[in-house]
Amino acid sequence: MFSRIGVVHVARALRVTVQAWRPIQPQFAVPSARLGLLRRFATGRGDVAGDEMQVTETEFHAKAEVSLQRIFDSLDVSNLDCVDDLGYEDGVLTVKLESGSSFVINKHYGTRQIWYASPVSGALYFNLQADATWRTKDTTELGDCFLKDLIQVCPEAESLDPAQFH
Repeated sequence: MFSRIGVVHVARALRVTVQAWRPIQPQFAVPSARLGLLRRFATGRGDVAGDEMQVTETEFHAKAEVSLQRIFDSLDVSNLDCVDDLGYEDGVLTVKLESGSSFVINKHYGTRQIWYASPVSGALYFNLQADATWRTKDTTELGDCFLKDLIQVCPEAESLDPAQFH
């Protein structure tokens, strides 16, 4: 980073004038009803806002933790032969399969979403809904999506109870 003095010397050498630095003052106040809209535009992604619940950071972590832990526990007790490695640490659930592919499901703090990466359906983003479920914009539920994708790459997962993933 350049110091103010260094910038002035460079500006003089280039025969450019340097204006004094002034902090920019906000020109308007944002009504609370528009914060969700601004959050969507601030991230540059259109899948952030919608019917999702507006929750505090603490609520987000608690609800996401419960959901990811439930998926981890359900897979852990299932002892599927196709699952090579299963891990859940620091909000990241990783399911590595014997075929070499893997699922990664993690909490995304900035957007308060659960991000999902699957070898079948690719990347998806799940928002917390008022009914305490995690859904995409097209209403796909996290547990259903994961189990459907897992069955496609690991047919023995068909024996799992879908209710365990909700």
